[in-house]
Amino acid sequence: QERPVKGYAKTVAEEEIEVAEEETSRQTEKKPGIWEELEETGEEWEDSEEEEQVASVIPKVSLKIKLIGLLLMAGIFLVHVWGFWKYDVPIILVDEFFYWEHAAFFAGYDWSGVISHAPWYSFGYSLLLLPLFFVFEYMSSMYHAALLMNGAMAIGIYLTVRTLLGRLYPSTAWSLRMAIAAAVSLYPAYVGQSKIAWSEMAIYLTFWLLLLCLERLLETSSFLFCLLTSFLAGLTYLIHNRMLAIILALSLLAVLLKWTG
Repeated sequence: QERPVKGYAKTVAEEEIEVAEEETSRQTEKKPGIWEELEETGEEWEDSEEEEQVASVIPKVSLKIKLIGLLLMAGIFLVHVWGFWKYDVPIILVDEFFYWEHAAFFAGYDWSGVISHAPWYSFGYSLLLLPLFFVFEYMSSMYHAALLMNGAMAIGIYLTVRTLLGRLYPSTAWSLRMAIAAAVSLYPAYVGQSKIAWSEMAIYLTFWLLLLCLERLLETSSFLFCLLTSFLAGLTYLIHNRMLAIILALSLLAVLLKWTG
């Protein structure tokens, strides 16, 4: 009778040793860093076996994401507005002056003598310039504010592109989404246009917002996104007449979707 008892005791001891070795190896195993987990999932790190570690890691991931995003946006803003203090007045005839003339007209000023022979320009961007006439007294301050608004719109482009990438490619790592969105917002043409107080940056931002709303409309068939898409399409034309092509393209798309069911 001793052999089975001894054999059973030996088996239990071996199992306890194996369990202890597995526990030791699991504790000494290097856990993935926050950024590595972020690269793989783009979301907070989760470990169903160790809930306490999940609670301690999730805030760090969220904080790191927010910090990287804020640093990227600050860098984008600085690149777009750098040197704005060197420019005090509109310098491009007649394009730039005409947008300012519309805003001046809405504010109660008569600039007709400046642009009396200029062609027609849309006034959508002028509505963004209008508040500057009530906030600032001097033209140099208004022009500086307009260039800073271009920097803010560059940040809007970054956020819109990043959100659109998340909708189209949800499995893509956050780091890749942020890198692509930053590259788009720092496109050399965008940076060059942001040094001038005219409609280009507003067109770029509105176009990206239009793409985002269109994606949501095709995904959800929501009446709200239908209204937003229509509004943004009209707004792009209100900002510049050449955006009429966008309205025609959306009209053809609507006909095609209706025809195909």
